[in-house]
Amino acid sequence: MELMEKTLTSKLVYDGGLLKVHYDTVELINGRTSWREVIRHPGAVVMVPIDDEDNIYLVRQYRYPYAKVLLEVPAGKLEYGEDHFEAAKRELSEEIGAEAREWIPMGEMLPTPGFCDELQHVYLARGLTFGQMHPDEDEFLERVKMHCLRQWRWPLMAAWRTARRWPPFCGPRVGSRSCKKVGQLSGAPAVLHQLKLKEGGNQNKPRRHHLPLGGT
Repeated sequence: MELMEKTLTSKLVYDGGLLKVHYDTVELINGRTSWREVIRHPGAVVMVPIDDEDNIYLVRQYRYPYAKVLLEVPAGKLEYGEDHFEAAKRELSEEIGAEAREWIPMGEMLPTPGFCDELQHVYLARGLTFGQMHPDEDEFLERVKMHCLRQWRWPLMAAWRTARRWPPFCGPRVGSRSCKKVGQLSGAPAVLHQLKLKEGGNQNKPRRHHLPLGGT
């Protein structure tokens, strides 16, 4: 069944510092017309940092749209045209003050496909060393170290092993045959919402490592 919609007109109705909003008219598969309000987003990177003792590092920050402090994995938006692997390294350093020895691509997520074209590139970051956090001037974060209990660790590791065996994760653009694997991989970071976590200890002093991962 053909499910594609044809864009008839597209009007930029808001051009902001982060987001661009378009009002489009489209032709549906039954020949009728409808409208779509679409937010254009530069994309983002999401990091799942886990150290050699199975501690996971999250950030606490105030989120204005929700009017409350949230506990999140480190993440950040891309600059337009920015390489997402370079952005992941930058954001990990800024948000939790860490460098990673090993970066494992875990796929891509489309968090709000109904109205926004944001594409999130997800990485598992291992072999962590720590220095100073240096968030943006208007960004206020608290780094939280927590221990991931063993019974909640296996879904993330299963996704990691699948990603390592699946060559398209050098830069995936996924076809229908890969849907099942993508479901596993893109769902892995959501495990964080189910983790039974326990606060951990302190940080280590920084030491630079060579990054074995090539380009993305």
